[in-house]
Order: sequence, then C-alpha cells, then structure tokens
Amino acid sequence: MAKILETATFFLVVLAAVAVAAEDYDVGGDMGWRRPTDPEFYNQWVVGKTFHVGDVLEFEFAEGMHEVSVVNQEGYENCNTENPLDLFQKSPVKYTLNTTGTHFFLCPVGDHCMMGQKLAVTVVGASAGGHTGPTTSAPAPTTHSTAPTTPGSATTTPSTTAMGPTAGASGEAPSSSSAGSLSVAGLLECVVLVTWCFF
Repeated sequence: MAKILETATFFLVVLAAVAVAAEDYDVGGDMGWRRPTDPEFYNQWVVGKTFHVGDVLEFEFAEGMHEVSVVNQEGYENCNTENPLDLFQKSPVKYTLNTTGTHFFLCPVGDHCMMGQKLAVTVVGASAGGHTGPTTSAPAPTTHSTAPTTPGSATTTPSTTAMGPTAGASGEAPSSSSAGSLSVAGLLECVVLVTWCFF
C-alpha cells in the first residue's frame, strides 16, 4: 500500500511540475497586437524568450481594427492572407502552443502585415522543470522549403475554444484534439490508471 501511495505521489508531483511550467506571454508587451512603427518590433519582441509546448500567447487588440491569422510559412513571409489556417476576430485571443516547431501569425487587415504586424514563434518541447533560460535570438524564417506547421489551440473568448487549423473564426472545436500534445488532463488520466493498476 505504501508503494502505491509513493507512486501516486510521484505522478502528482510530475503533473504539478508540468502545469507550473507553462507560461503566458502578452504578445507585444505593453503595445499589444497592433501595426508597429518599427517593422522589426515583433521580431525583437521574441528575442530572449524561450517558448515551450503548453505556453500561451495572448493577443490583445482593438476589434474591427486588427485580427489574428494563423498562417503557414509562405503566408508569413509574403503576407498572404488568402488561406489562413485559422482566423480570430475577437480580442483577446489566447493561443496555446501545443506543438513544437515554428508558429506563424499575422494581421490580415490592410497593410498591417507588410508594415511588420506579424509574428514567428519557435516552440521547443515541454520542460517539466520550468523554463530553462532565454534563447539568444529568434530570427524570422527566410526559406520556403519547410512544410506548414500545425498550430496549437486558441481560446477566443472565455467560453469558446478552437483547436488546430480546422476551426474557423466561429470558434467551433473539432471532434478530436491535436495528436502528440501532452495535456494536464492526459497526465492526470495516467496517474489514475497507474494507481488503479496497483489495486
């Protein structure tokens, strides 16, 4: 019985560590998500930050003046707003980074993207011990050779959640979550399953 409690406690500690490791980022800091005066503003904003699976990007903007499009690399580089993977029009947008790789965002309104209102965030694996330190740089991608990445989940309002590239601006959630993502609920399920096996 003591061994079962030790095992259950271990898994709960791991679960708590993963939950604490996630960090929220206000995109653009005090400026928020708007057309910058410096076209390199959002490239500079990511410098010194290490983004992990489970972190959340929060985009705050004036509705009707700005939007958030999730795009592939080609869309990001060329400010192509024609076929976004996802589009969010209500502020704030809380976007969970639930896959590794580079995630691309832009504002499809007017010339905002061409003026620098776009963001590329490179995500590394989840860190159970918390964030390990800053990256030295986060340069914008310059090649067209990589395939589009699959974005994480985004919450457009407290009651509406959209996950992955198949959910549109309406915020309808697809029937299944992204494969390969590690969630707190999944870890909790593992704890329950392992504890049950010992009984």
